Amino acid sequence: MKRLGLTPPKGSPAAKVSPTPGAPAPEAPLRLQGETTRVEKPAPAAPVAPPSARPGHPSIDFDRILIVRLSALGDCVHVLPAFANLRKAFPHSKIAWAIEDRFASLLDGLPGLDQVLVFPRRQFRGVWWRPWLWPSAMMAAMRTARALKSFAPTVAFDFQGNLKSSAHVKLCGAPTKIGLAQAKEGAEQHYTHRVQIEGTVHRVERGLELLRAAEVPVTASRISPTISERDRAAIEGWLREKGARHTIVCHVGTSAFGAFKRWPAQKWGKVGALLTRGGHRTVLFAWGPGERDIAEAATNAAASERVFTGPDTPRIGTLAALIVRSSAFIGCDSGPLHLAAMMDKPVVGLYGPKDPAVYGPWCDRHVVVWKGMPCSPCTKRDCDITDCMDLIEPEEVAAAAEGLLTRIKSPAAWNEEAAGKTLWASGEERWEVGKEDVQ
Repeated sequence: MKRLGLTPPKGSPAAKVSPTPGAPAPEAPLRLQGETTRVEKPAPAAPVAPPSARPGHPSIDFDRILIVRLSALGDCVHVLPAFANLRKAFPHSKIAWAIEDRFASLLDGLPGLDQVLVFPRRQFRGVWWRPWLWPSAMMAAMRTARALKSFAPTVAFDFQGNLKSSAHVKLCGAPTKIGLAQAKEGAEQHYTHRVQIEGTVHRVERGLELLRAAEVPVTASRISPTISERDRAAIEGWLREKGARHTIVCHVGTSAFGAFKRWPAQKWGKVGALLTRGGHRTVLFAWGPGERDIAEAATNAAASERVFTGPDTPRIGTLAALIVRSSAFIGCDSGPLHLAAMMDKPVVGLYGPKDPAVYGPWCDRHVVVWKGMPCSPCTKRDCDITDCMDLIEPEEVAAAAEGLLTRIKSPAAWNEEAAGKTLWASGEERWEVGKEDVQ
């Protein structure tokens, strides 16, 4: 991938990174003047080791770092590697993360994070049509602004790139504000430096490019959410009660915003039945807010005593506790799938409208089942034609999961002739269903 630099906003000098306003100019070296009549030979001095190079661009102060990624769950998960790299590069800096209340539990107890600045998204829902709520909403907005200014960041990274996130960046008062040049809703106008990214780049890598542009050392670091003892005990007790063993977690939902990425409950049920035929596995249909009916419909369709509707997971830590106890995870393009991938679980992803190269699981052991329809990937937010998902068959998904668990190894070259067929992808290699060899 081509090395990217920071692009100053229009009207600023063409330097890669303009110096921070108000920073003092470097002092000129000392010059001794006059004439010495006698010179004494000094005793040899012990060699002095050169000071270690400070990471990051010299014009940027990394003393107090603000991360802005408000939503959604999968996108916040994708920023965790960037946070891990910032903490590693600047062990003594203060780091805060601005995030919406719906996803703030992802950061509970996250090692190395000094402060969580929660944006009360629920309090603003529907407020425009309820004038009597305007005063309380205004007070909440003022509290958010005060919290941002109170943290007093010296540099802010906007990993979201829309009007809402850029407002946080603007209000925080950081002298250096870094974001994407391709931001939405005019957000790039609030950045002091913009990063141009070209080509197809995974969401995790896109966040890491903001760091590379600021000359922050980057490695492929992953970090999992912290699981509390309360969440761990709750899941352990539930699994013990069900007699679950060799558990495969199938998450049946997506966000309401991405409902057209869902898969029919009847097909989920067939997958559950196929994976539990031998009687030695348990399949759990996990669910999120408003999705329990889908999970129960999938459980009923499976008609297997080894298939259950999963437990309630009120916090992201509870979901993580369920995932960590699984042998594999199957899901559509959703936050729980990306959470499982970040936790380095074997993942089967069901993809239709979105590009797996951009939104695919970010882990080594994964399989993507994607039909490669002529109209996909697409950039629509909704679509009445769901063939890209409906044409995925349960047998293919079950075979993909079996392949992960038994380590299928039979790479097939990707080419244009493969379009329209069911494809498997794992890391750099790809497989075509029907040509696998199990060992």
